[in-house]
Order: sequence, then structure tokens, then C-alpha cells
Amino acid sequence: MKLKEGAKRILAHIPLKHMILFESNPDFADNTWPLYLELKKRLPSCQMVWIVQSEEGSVSASRSYRDVREKGLDTVIYAHPVSMREKLRKKYFFRRAAAIIFCNRRQRKRDPRQLSLFLCHGSKTKKTEGIYELGDYADFVEVQSHFFDGIIETEYGLSESQLVYHGYPRCDAFYREEPAQLRKKLLKDADGRFLIWLPTFRAQEVGRTDADDGRYAALGIPLFYDRESLKAFDRYLRDRGLYVVYKPHPVQDVRGLVSEKLTNLILITDETLRRADLQLYEVIAASEALITDYSSVFFDYLLLDRPIATTTDDIESWKEGRGFAFDLESMYNKATCRVPDQEALYAFTEGVIKGEDPYAEGRREVRDLTNLHQDGKSAERVADFVIGKLTRKQ
Repeated sequence: MKLKEGAKRILAHIPLKHMILFESNPDFADNTWPLYLELKKRLPSCQMVWIVQSEEGSVSASRSYRDVREKGLDTVIYAHPVSMREKLRKKYFFRRAAAIIFCNRRQRKRDPRQLSLFLCHGSKTKKTEGIYELGDYADFVEVQSHFFDGIIETEYGLSESQLVYHGYPRCDAFYREEPAQLRKKLLKDADGRFLIWLPTFRAQEVGRTDADDGRYAALGIPLFYDRESLKAFDRYLRDRGLYVVYKPHPVQDVRGLVSEKLTNLILITDETLRRADLQLYEVIAASEALITDYSSVFFDYLLLDRPIATTTDDIESWKEGRGFAFDLESMYNKATCRVPDQEALYAFTEGVIKGEDPYAEGRREVRDLTNLHQDGKSAERVADFVIGKLTRKQ
């Protein structure tokens, strides 16, 4: 014990390196990726290190290393190293980095002099109190607007002094013109119009959620519990020259859906995006409308000022199970088309085709309430904040 304390005292006198650690899920994505690009541009001499989830020696790990080389990243370390060499490398980088920036899996800093910033993987809709505590992990946490202050403090176990407001870097993609090549990559149709469907998870591949009542076992998609009704919706989309790009939650079990041969309901995964060298928010930016449920993407999509539908076929199960962090239903009633069944989904889709937008006024009101920044410069602001903090620590 005395030896360990002595080592800590010695390390406290060794300067931290000009180095930043980054984490995201999936690797090289979400809010962390655009901030990384901004910091790399402005801090060319700073060593940038990614904490990747792939385990040493696996196929996915070799892909991560290839991505690192192709994207010009400095290096990677494994979140779950296997060999002693990789374990020591992880200890070294975590001990010597000046800053740790993460947006999904919690990363604990090893030195009080380090800067720890949690970028968030979305504003709160569902309760996480006691499940995902951040108070001891992050010096600062990015918050989308002051509307979330009390919610974030309660659900993450934070104090007011830890909250900062610079916007989500991933949403900067909404303010760039998206080329037709993006639609061609996904749809094989450069002129294809599409809706993006981004649900939260119900049935996991291992275990079940407290909101899963068994209806999602076959396909893992809201509203459609049998193959025939899903195929009918696919034919409807094909007849109208419209696509739905469906990206399930990463832990959702969609093995049944994968086996279906559909033409206009396009299933994409994190691996799909990686192969196409696309960020999810680039795809979202090119969509005509959003279909979601209890996902935080709702707040982000408000910045695009386009129609939103929220599926609510299992909302009672969610309320009785995990529960919501605030009165989400009242907000949805004002800003979205509530879709409790297939008939309502068809009606919403038909309205998008016709250019109808009955919830525009309420949506803009909620947008201004939940998004402090609406200019596409969030990565710049977060970078200013990080650089300022690092400069003062030197």
C-alpha cells in the first residue's frame, strides 16, 4: 500500500503529455468523431489516441487498426486488452493523457490534473438514475439546453457546476449540404427520397428489456409483428417510389428482419456505415422525415425542422417498466405525429409524400426549448472549451 501511494506521489510530479484520449460507440463515431477532427486540425502536435472496443487479436480489432491507418489517427488502445503488452499500453496512455473525452462508455481518469469531458450520447428521455452515474467520472458534461439541467443532474448524479453548453458536434452534419452520392451509397438511387427510422431497443439478442412484451421476437421492429404486414409496407413504399432506411439500436435483435428480402425498407447497421465511410448523422441529414419512439435522436432531429413520427405501440410497457425522465408524451403530442399502429404509420408516410406538415409550429417551439445552439458550429465551441481548459492546466 505504501509503495502504491509513493508511486502516486512520484507520478504527480511528472508532467502530463500533450495527448487526448477519445471514446465513442461505435468506434470513430457519434459526438466524439467531429470533435476529434476539429481538435486534430487545431492541435496538430497533440497525440490523439482512440479507445476502441475491439478485443486484441479479433477480426474487428484488425479492422479498427486498418481504419486508424486510413484515417490518419495516431494510435489506438483497447478498452478490454488481452495481452500484457496491451494492458500496459492502456495504463500508460490513461495515466499520461492530458484529457479524456468520451460519449458512451464511462472512462475514469487516473490523475486529478486530467480533463474529463462527457459529450453525451443524447439528451435524456428514459430514466437512468442509479443505472448510469457520471458524477465521479466526468469533470464536465455537455448538455443540449437548460431545459435538461434538472433532468441531467438527477439522472446522471451531477452537480450544476459540471454542466456545459456547447451543442452536440454530431449535429453539425445537419448544416452541410449532403450530396446525391450519399443516397446512392445507401439506396443505389441518387434521387431516392427516404425516411429514417431510428428506434430504441426492445428485445436484445441476449435477455429481454422491461419493455419487451414478446411482440418483437419475430422481427425486432415496432408496429410490425409478422412478416406479411412488413412485406405489405415494403410494397407500398416501392409503389410510391419512397424508401425507409431502418437503423436498429446496436443491441436490438433483428435476426428475423435480416432474413427478409425487402426492396424499399433498407436495413443498415454500424458495419454498413463503416463500410460506406459514413457517419450516421450524415445519413440522418439527407432524410425527408424521422420515425422514432423514445430515442434522444428526437431532440437532434428538431434542428432539421422536418416531420417526425413517434411510434407508441408499447409506451405503457415503458412507463410501467423503466419509465421516462420527464413528461415526454406531452412534448410528443405537440411536436410529433403519434403512431400507435400500422394504419397511423401509413397515414404519416402518405402525408410526407404530399408535403403535409401539421406539427411544424409545435415542433419549432420544442426545438427552441431543447436546442440552445442551432448553427452547425458545436464542434468548434467544444474545441474552444477543451483547448482553453488544457491551456490553463499547463
